[in-house]
Amino acid sequence: MSYRKRASMSYMLKRKWSPPKYGLCPKCEKELMEKLKEKGMKPPPPPGGELPEWTEIRPRGRSSGSDEGQKKQKQKEKQKEPQKQQEPQKSEKQQEKPQPQKPQKPPEQGPLGPLKVSPEDIKKAREGSEDVSEEFEKAQQIKVDKKTPLFKPIISAGPASAYRDQDFIRKMRTALKEWRAGYVEKPQKYGSILKVKQYIKTKGKYPYITRIKKSAKGRKILFVADFSGSVHSFQEHYKKALVSALEVLDSIGVKTALFGFGGEPSGGDYFFFKIKKFEEPKWTVNHAAKVAALQGYGGTPTDRAYRGLEKYIKEHRPDVVVTLTDGFPDSFSGTEEMVKRLKKYTKMVAFGIAGSEEEAERMEAKLKFFGYNKAFTITTDQMSRLPKKLVDLIAPT
Repeated sequence: MSYRKRASMSYMLKRKWSPPKYGLCPKCEKELMEKLKEKGMKPPPPPGGELPEWTEIRPRGRSSGSDEGQKKQKQKEKQKEPQKQQEPQKSEKQQEKPQPQKPQKPPEQGPLGPLKVSPEDIKKAREGSEDVSEEFEKAQQIKVDKKTPLFKPIISAGPASAYRDQDFIRKMRTALKEWRAGYVEKPQKYGSILKVKQYIKTKGKYPYITRIKKSAKGRKILFVADFSGSVHSFQEHYKKALVSALEVLDSIGVKTALFGFGGEPSGGDYFFFKIKKFEEPKWTVNHAAKVAALQGYGGTPTDRAYRGLEKYIKEHRPDVVVTLTDGFPDSFSGTEEMVKRLKKYTKMVAFGIAGSEEEAERMEAKLKFFGYNKAFTITTDQMSRLPKKLVDLIAPT
């Protein structure tokens, strides 16, 4: 029998205890539990889950009062809700309301107009004030290249197309055919390959053939350009040689770099510049435009330029370091010492362009005195010979 039917309302109100879980009286529930234990069975879970500690059981036929009580409880719960929930709603409504804007005052008009712009202000805007120039210099000093701190980048640019010598490029490409083939056969007295045709042609003097690898792909060539004041009369030839040669070398897979000194009157007597590094993959029109902007100026600190590049050369180990110079540095002994030191890590070569044959002979004698592995000079009338001589200078041996 159900316990809810047997229990009266007065009894439940007097005793504050939990009603049975299974809807039976305590006695019947106890008997049921004992029987289940004897059979070794566990009691089933209570139907509908566990009931709360106190469940109010209202008698039937009195539903009107209960509905009114529920309404009162709901009203009390609404009154007890915190007022914090209503506050953000008010703030949102307040935000939706447009705030009145304050009327803006018209600009004060002076003797020079409403903006008060003077000719001095226009001049400062074009040239830049002292504060702005100082900040710009500080920003440049912060971004210092740790590998080559002595050399600064060239900012100005010139017409690159004017220095692309098509005749120079064509002749240099022709001279580099052996590099494109990958090797060249050289007849010798002794070797690993015997050729009958070579034996008959040379009458037994050079019957053997030796293959020398001439591939240029992956090789590193570093150029050091001298744009001091003494090369001012030849600077146009220098620019054509650099722009054309570097374009051709880049086209056959050579990694190139270009540093130098001079080149900018505002830099003082010892201005060291960099136009391209080995870290930059390709020679571009921007690099050529920077070469076009160079101007011969200042002294010839060749030894200082080599000293500033020593760590960079040790790190990258270029196959060849090509120096384009007039052969008359500021310090002869310092240049000779640095050439000797750098020859431990790379092949040092140099060439120059002179105005006359006598000057070219003196220049070549100076270059050989400094201890370069190879060196040559040509005159301005012999520029057509430069591509072939330059290829012979940097060709692998």
